Amino acid sequence: MQDAAQQQTQNDASFAWSRIDIWETAICERLSDVLTPMLFTAFRETPPEFVVGDDLSWLDQLIGWNGHIHEVLTRRLVDRYQYVIAFHGCRAASVKTYQEHGLRVCNPKHLNETARQIFGNHIRLDAAIANLQSDYTEHNRGRIFFCLSFENLLEHCGHYLLYGSEYLGAIGAYLGRMDELRKVGRATVVECRVPIRLIPRNYLRCLAGDILEEIFERQLDPEYRREALNFGFPIYENLAAEHIARFHHPRRVPNPLRGLRRET
Repeated sequence: MQDAAQQQTQNDASFAWSRIDIWETAICERLSDVLTPMLFTAFRETPPEFVVGDDLSWLDQLIGWNGHIHEVLTRRLVDRYQYVIAFHGCRAASVKTYQEHGLRVCNPKHLNETARQIFGNHIRLDAAIANLQSDYTEHNRGRIFFCLSFENLLEHCGHYLLYGSEYLGAIGAYLGRMDELRKVGRATVVECRVPIRLIPRNYLRCLAGDILEEIFERQLDPEYRREALNFGFPIYENLAAEHIARFHHPRRVPNPLRGLRRET
């Protein structure tokens, strides 16, 4: 078990979207040479028509730069934080496997064996698997997907919690037997400390944009807050068990396949 000092060290080194009360100040301090009181005043006096994170030209113009602030904050995020708190949705038969082996990248061969255990080994299953041997399989192979926001995962990605992996869900849909996936395991959200070095640079750049959008929107409205941020990212290697923080088991999950009806 970690002692209080170890836990605090990890917390200080972790970026958690939900803890804006911590990171807003930390980011502003990290960018204090750029985000000066004078700059914030100028922004409040003449705000742009749109404050958006995917195109920060409005902020670069305010600073007097030409396309730099995205890259500056991306570099400083990597310097400031070791981990990003993120959430992985699944339907776990047992959390013991995750506690022992961590999260493993998508392996279609292993998932095909799981599908045979659930649906039986027959011609239609082989046809379903063959139907997935395309760009779909290649897109998911060798990756683990995360959401930055627990709320976004729960409210908009409930199919992972109710039916398990997207790959197995596609097989179940092809066979017309998706509900059989519900007989295995229970809805599980795995909260993780993902090492920031594992997150692709282009996703960190997007995160930098969302952070700056949040900071400047709050300059105009201090109550502004996006709780369920629609932000996800992949990593391309296994995540060790030591990076799993805790498990959540939501009991009422919106099912996107049934009009967001809450199910267990």
